[in-house]
Amino acid sequence: IECIGVEGSKWAVEKAQERCGIKMLCLDLADDLPFPNDDFAVVVCNQTIEHVDASTAKHMLQQSYRVLQTNGVIIINSPCYYNTKERHEPTHINLYTPSRLRKEVESAGFEIIAEPNSPRPILGTNRLSSVIMDLIFRVVKTDFLSDSASCIAQKRLEN
Repeated sequence: IECIGVEGSKWAVEKAQERCGIKMLCLDLADDLPFPNDDFAVVVCNQTIEHVDASTAKHMLQQSYRVLQTNGVIIINSPCYYNTKERHEPTHINLYTPSRLRKEVESAGFEIIAEPNSPRPILGTNRLSSVIMDLIFRVVKTDFLSDSASCIAQKRLEN
């Protein structure tokens, strides 16, 4: 799979290149991504968005939307604000709740296609339990139950 990583730390770029030889760019996420429009099929923000301030996170989402192809997918994994252990991590300066992340991602133009936030397995992991938990999460504000604020969203064809 051809991929490229973007990281703000020179040290982390060097380590990633040493460990797996992946192509990495050292870039401030507050800057525009140096890629053409509609260039990528997938953008992954794994444990990233909580480490940047709110305006940088918003810009990062807008830039991700710009560089994704139509029907391209963004995957965001982040700890939730209500995860006490993660909230006390000093580098976590912008923790989201599932509903706040959903709002930010949708305001960048994406359509949410999945929200794999805990504690969905409370009722089990079968399809019926997943549907019930999806309904509960959409109707009742249950952000305080989540350990994560994660989502998968898609760039749809603009009307």
